[in-house]
Amino acid sequence: MKQLTRDGVRLAYEERGVEGNALLFIHGLGFDHTTFAPQIAHFERWHRVVAVDLRGHGASDAPRQDYTMQVLAEDLAWLSEQLNIERPVVVGHSMGGNVALTLAALYPDLPSSITLIDSLLFPSLEMRVMLEELGKALERANLGEVRGKVEPLFFLPSDDAAVRGEMTAVFSRASQHVLHSAFVQHTVMYDAATFTAACKVPVAYIGSAKPLADLAALRSAIPEVVIAQTLGSGHFSPVMVPDQINAMIARFITYAAATNSLQPQYNNRSV
Repeated sequence: MKQLTRDGVRLAYEERGVEGNALLFIHGLGFDHTTFAPQIAHFERWHRVVAVDLRGHGASDAPRQDYTMQVLAEDLAWLSEQLNIERPVVVGHSMGGNVALTLAALYPDLPSSITLIDSLLFPSLEMRVMLEELGKALERANLGEVRGKVEPLFFLPSDDAAVRGEMTAVFSRASQHVLHSAFVQHTVMYDAATFTAACKVPVAYIGSAKPLADLAALRSAIPEVVIAQTLGSGHFSPVMVPDQINAMIARFITYAAATNSLQPQYNNRSV
């Protein structure tokens, strides 16, 4: 992988494809750019593709600090500037979707659109209680307890067992201080209302068979949001059902390009 250093922290990324419109892929908590391996292989034929290892993940450095979504979004804004990535289509899985939404809110001129794949937004009170318990378990480095609670949410019986094992193995290698901080920051501490209100680019949300977002709340916050759902896949749809995800991303790129031609009207929505 390639690397650039920002303020002493090495940030790793994969870059492939052809000149032209860029796609920026952002993985979720505890994972790395390989979450999007099928998408990289598919879209590099027509686009410039950049897939990151977020700070604290994969081949990037993991300093001891707070892993807020703002810090991760600032890394991506800096990386985009260094690599001359202009108006990319930003695609985030799980926590990566929270990072993408934060990026769009803080840097409104950077992305052309964002696609959030099964990201946690507007959790219910019951869900928040469970998330707080999981945060405490991660603080104790009790990954067994965490897996026991999240696997029913993340996987379906039909999900490929080998891929499921690979995802679990990658997560198990992540640093405990990163897992705990980033988990809390993108779940119980994440202010989805503020960031959705500030987002002025086209947004798609692709849920799994059990979407992690409150879709009614999301549509209330962003009436123009395009909502889709995978068929027969759990949380890790980019690797479980890549054909479905690839087709949805490709279609939304076309849709968002048309929507951006009406950008002044889109920006004037009331919040």
